[in-house]
Amino acid sequence: MALKIRVLVWVGVLAAVVAAQGAPREVRYTTTEGVLGTTLRVGVDAVSEAAAAASETEVRKEISRLDAVFSGWSTDSEFARLVSAGRASSVSPELFEVLVAAEGFRGATGGAFNPAVGGLGDLWKAAAAAGKEPDLAALKAEVERMAKPPYTLDGATRGVVIAPGVRVSLDAIAKGYIVDRAAAVASASTADATPILVSIGGDMVVRGDTPILVDVRDPRFPSDNEAPLCRLKFTGRALASSGGYARGYDVGGKHRSHIFDPKTGKPVEHVLGASVLAPTAMVADALATALNVLPVDAGMELVRKTEGADAVVVTADGNVRVTEGFRKLAEPGAWFGPRKPPAGWPSGYSLTVDFEIQDTASAGASGGGRRRGSWKRPYVAVFVEDAKGQPVKTLCLWYKDRRWLTDLKRWVRLYRDRRDDMAEAVSSATRKAGTYSLTWDGRNDADKPVPEGDYTLCIEVVREHGTYQIARDAMKIGASPFSHEVAGNAEMKKAIVRYGKKP
Repeated sequence: MALKIRVLVWVGVLAAVVAAQGAPREVRYTTTEGVLGTTLRVGVDAVSEAAAAASETEVRKEISRLDAVFSGWSTDSEFARLVSAGRASSVSPELFEVLVAAEGFRGATGGAFNPAVGGLGDLWKAAAAAGKEPDLAALKAEVERMAKPPYTLDGATRGVVIAPGVRVSLDAIAKGYIVDRAAAVASASTADATPILVSIGGDMVVRGDTPILVDVRDPRFPSDNEAPLCRLKFTGRALASSGGYARGYDVGGKHRSHIFDPKTGKPVEHVLGASVLAPTAMVADALATALNVLPVDAGMELVRKTEGADAVVVTADGNVRVTEGFRKLAEPGAWFGPRKPPAGWPSGYSLTVDFEIQDTASAGASGGGRRRGSWKRPYVAVFVEDAKGQPVKTLCLWYKDRRWLTDLKRWVRLYRDRRDDMAEAVSSATRKAGTYSLTWDGRNDADKPVPEGDYTLCIEVVREHGTYQIARDAMKIGASPFSHEVAGNAEMKKAIVRYGKKP
């Protein structure tokens, strides 16, 4: 069987088009970490690299402007000041618009989407620190508060008064709004460059005459190198994903979702994740959250009643529910299919590699693409060698320009003339910037099972204006589970390698 490597190209030419005026245009993609605490990906149809960069700058300017409005982490944002004071005589049009929309979604979803959820987040964060679930009386009090309107709004003055004891959170809607606004502002900036993709943490807007490929992460198998739940091909719509697989709370040794049921105050458990197509990212963002909370039938009915919306929901028992419109956009051969069981190793065993890329400040890079707390991803190859130093399996290969791929020295020596198999973007639940998880199920690059024995895991990283680093970890694959740490370096924080049965 021919080798297939899932590749994510961060900057490069993925398509070429000819503009009506005859000037050649190319689609260029860039990926930047640390934007709104997660990953920004921008695709621009432009006449030149300079025009693409200028369009991306407009995207980033709008994101920065709106982050100063909506940030829930900065005490200086307009939203944070509103929450602290509990009221404002007049807020910005942007903040008022999102507050109105959030309250509208609370009504439309029967409270499943609820902007008063911040108090529950505080309780469960404290529970994770204490190692036990929150006090039942405290949960009950929050549930009672969430059953009432979280704030009152004055349309004439854009005044806001937050209900006593309520901590408002706009995390489940503001990011989608920012994506919509960033795409709109950049589209109006110049005729020489038009964004076709703006994605923040997996919430995205796709535009343009030519549909692009987007992978939807499978919440049952959320590692970065797992096959997607499906691969969509679309344009002219927005896509958002939500689920507890990427973020949450570890309480008493059990992972709990960061998405709560406002009727119980507890993390949701019946849904693993949901992805929604809608006319805007804000609508998709809010609906994706609601679909994690609502009973599945009620959630799918809500989607059917929402104009221009389609969705897929994966339940805790592994079932997949999908609207017909969503199904029709899925590319054949990579959608909703069953997973083959691991082969070659003890039944049910797999290897997991969790690692985090250093940001340029802690890595000591000179420049490195860092801008206002963000940084460009380095080139990364994670692969496995056998006892003789021969290549066995590439778990990931991330680069921005094939011309400089040779900087990943060892991977290039082992692998030559490999074919790409890529999507332009990935929709998944939001996660921390620079953090990744990879799995190996005991198959080699040709999809054949490998025997038990001695192997070496290699994590190779090189950064523009930074350094070249490779971490190597010897492993004995067999009947004995293991978990250990791989020391970090100038480009990578420590990695955690686990081998054994999947929980």
